[in-house]
Amino acid sequence: MRITVQTILEFLHAGDSKEHILYQYPMLKEKDIDDCLHFAILLMSRKYAIKPIQSVEYFSCLPQLNLVRSAGNERKS
Repeated sequence: MRITVQTILEFLHAGDSKEHILYQYPMLKEKDIDDCLHFAILLMSRKYAIKPIQSVEYFSCLPQLNLVRSAGNERKS
């Protein structure tokens, strides 16, 4: 059985203790939980930049989508 880092972090965020998580998942070791926290620290230490969305022309390479509309709301070309 695989348990994701996200799952462990969600348990911790919800207030569950390491002991409770280890009881629920006996295949885990305390080091596994510590490793999840360490992974989260490393991930958050990276520098991310939020860039503004470019103009609509940027997306012109995407195929056109044909949207199905309900009766009475047909799309006119």
